[in-house]
Amino acid sequence: MSLLAILMMLQTAPAGGEDGLLAGLAHTLDRIEVSIGQDEKGRWLCGLSQGSGHAQVDDNFCRAATACYQAHGNAREAVRACLTDSRKDILEDFRHRHARGQR
Repeated sequence: MSLLAILMMLQTAPAGGEDGLLAGLAHTLDRIEVSIGQDEKGRWLCGLSQGSGHAQVDDNFCRAATACYQAHGNAREAVRACLTDSRKDILEDFRHRHARGQR
């Protein structure tokens, strides 16, 4: 199995309106290293260097990273830009789930 390590050092500041929980989560996502690969049957695999503390966020982040890699391949800057956009959606989804009492 061949894995491509994508360093996630987005270094973007959280939006000013994010509360402490979202800011902390955004900070964590900025520092996660993602490994994407395929097994011998062609199934996509994703691994995170650390968890965010929220299983749904981790799942969404892996799905986004896989989709970005599938769309952009080894073009690191394109993958990074794609994940920056996806990160916003992941944080917004978390905010909505948290507001409804879901995690």
